[in-house]
Amino acid sequence: MSNKNKSKYNLSATEMEIMEYIWSIDNKLIAAEILNYFNENKSKNWKKQTLNTFLVKLIEKGALQYDVSKNKKYYYPTTQSQTKTEHIKHWTQNFIQNTFDGSLYHFLYAFTGGTSLSENDADELKKYLEEENNMQ
Repeated sequence: MSNKNKSKYNLSATEMEIMEYIWSIDNKLIAAEILNYFNENKSKNWKKQTLNTFLVKLIEKGALQYDVSKNKKYYYPTTQSQTKTEHIKHWTQNFIQNTFDGSLYHFLYAFTGGTSLSENDADELKKYLEEENNMQ
């Protein structure tokens, strides 16, 4: 399988590409605007139904929402996906909760393969924890 088709942060490559465009605009968009962008700038040659399928999936995954005004749907990111960084943060928190019962220890243990952290990694982790404690 090529890297292009793999899922990233619970989004397919195409869904991520759509969200990156929506994030870059920082404004509500109608489907026609999204469709025009991808067909004119990304050579997608999509039909309305193709884009609609992606938009529905993004709504189902909690990345996108819409408002209706004057019989048009205006699409925009959900609160937890307001930016790419917030989307990744929300996905990561859900991943740790669902996969490791919310245990950061178990996540780090799996992430490191059960091996000790390097001195540099341990120092970075200590610095992060100290900064977090100081912010609270």
